[in-house]
Amino acid sequence: MAGPRPSRATSAVIRRWEILLERLAEYLQDFPYLQDEYDALTQFLKDLREKDTKQEHMKGELKVLSAEIRDIKREGGKVYSAIVRHLKAEFGKDSPKLAEFIPQAQDEVDKTKGDFKKNS
Repeated sequence: MAGPRPSRATSAVIRRWEILLERLAEYLQDFPYLQDEYDALTQFLKDLREKDTKQEHMKGELKVLSAEIRDIKREGGKVYSAIVRHLKAEFGKDSPKLAEFIPQAQDEVDKTKGDFKKNS
């Protein structure tokens, strides 16, 4: 099974470096002073491939984790709302006692607009 594909920008860099190294390999006897740079770029290419593969794998994990967080928040929100409804019925909607159970959020994102709203 193939691993994750590199990003476009990274793929372009990898391909440029590969071409240079492939072509330069034939001329290293003629340009021995480039051997150190050739070796360094070869190692950088190896490192770049490894890091890019790891990054792409982590992006996949992040998508899964984000979906799990979204699901937990949705399901937890349903339970939270059910508890709040029961407390409102028990104490009354405007009861000071109810406020003890439901703290006012300091910084919340307005779900309809995506804007922050400050509660002071």
